[in-house]
Amino acid sequence: MMIGGNIKYHTRTITTAISLETSKGMFSMGIALGIVLMLIAFLVNLALFQLRKNAKQF
Repeated sequence: MMIGGNIKYHTRTITTAISLETSKGMFSMGIALGIVLMLIAFLVNLALFQLRKNAKQF
């Protein structure tokens, strides 16, 4: 609950999925999910940077 919230059988955030997989001993799946999370964060930051850069030009 502390790292992302999880209602049993209803919600699962990527952070709780990482925690669940690593607690089950599936470290490769946890690392893969972590990489996906980092890629999403990087792409969102890149998109916001581009939007901000374009807004300054006008």
